[in-house]
Amino acid sequence: MKEVKFYVTSDISWYRDFSVKIGKALGSSITILNNTMALPKPVGDGRFEFFELEEGLGILKTYINIKDSVKFKLLPHQSNDYLILHINLRPGKSYIVDAKNNKVHIGKNWDGGIFCSSSGAPVEIILPHDEWAKSITLIIHRIWMFRHLGTTKNEFESDLSNIFFRNGCLQCSLELNIDILKIAEEIQFSSVPSEWKKVQLKGQSLKLLSYYMLAVSNYSKHKRLDYKDVMRIISLKEKMQETVNQIWPKTEVAAKQCMMSRSKFLRLFKIIYDRNYYDLYQDIRMQKAAEMLERGSSVAETSREVGFVNTSHFSKVFKDHFFIEPSLYKN
Repeated sequence: MKEVKFYVTSDISWYRDFSVKIGKALGSSITILNNTMALPKPVGDGRFEFFELEEGLGILKTYINIKDSVKFKLLPHQSNDYLILHINLRPGKSYIVDAKNNKVHIGKNWDGGIFCSSSGAPVEIILPHDEWAKSITLIIHRIWMFRHLGTTKNEFESDLSNIFFRNGCLQCSLELNIDILKIAEEIQFSSVPSEWKKVQLKGQSLKLLSYYMLAVSNYSKHKRLDYKDVMRIISLKEKMQETVNQIWPKTEVAAKQCMMSRSKFLRLFKIIYDRNYYDLYQDIRMQKAAEMLERGSSVAETSREVGFVNTSHFSKVFKDHFFIEPSLYKN
């Protein structure tokens, strides 16, 4: 099994070192371009993305498939200054080994979908070979938390986080709920023009952190949903998102593929994505179109690629969505 040993911080410095160590472990040169570390085809597929959102707050997006089994060993910091929230978005078998050498399974259901650790405690993340791993990791400095969340127990009523505030080593797993899953999925697959990405990610990350605060206070907005139902809908949406040039199947067909009734499918889809089925389809098409125009594609080429037969119709829909003509957006 390949092994990658690394530290994390909330700034970009650790990420550069991380790319070098992954490259050495996998025997391939890996570079960072625009915050993205793409895996070369000989060793796997997918990417890491890291953003320093502000001083003391960083986020790592992971969507990778490595051909060999890999053990990622997060080494302990003596200062214990960072709180690390690892949110698993993969329903297959994965596990984390904590500081007490306990094997913590993640990703099988709602239970244990969030793993919390302070940077003073070691963590091992085991990824199975040739399978997709998908996660969001927030890295938060203690000073950032003091500044934004308060410093006393009365201000911050969470026993877990007070352990961290008192500089104790913290490790635990928490239940993943639908609120956290929704915002984590948005972060993982958000596709916005590059100059907006950091602003959007910061807002989403703060929202995700607020849901974490509610989770450690045993708060739940929705009644517990069936994990398998939710993951079927998410998997279907991801599959359809890859083919935006094709019209999404009718809701009856999509519901059947998810092994549920149409009414249940539409209800769960709205809960998960806060959007109706066809509204989300249109959003994804427009996001893809904006990306293509940014990269220099013509309006006609972009129109065809996102499934429009008529360029004039595409231009109207694009303007209704972004309040600007695609030709002006391109320039």
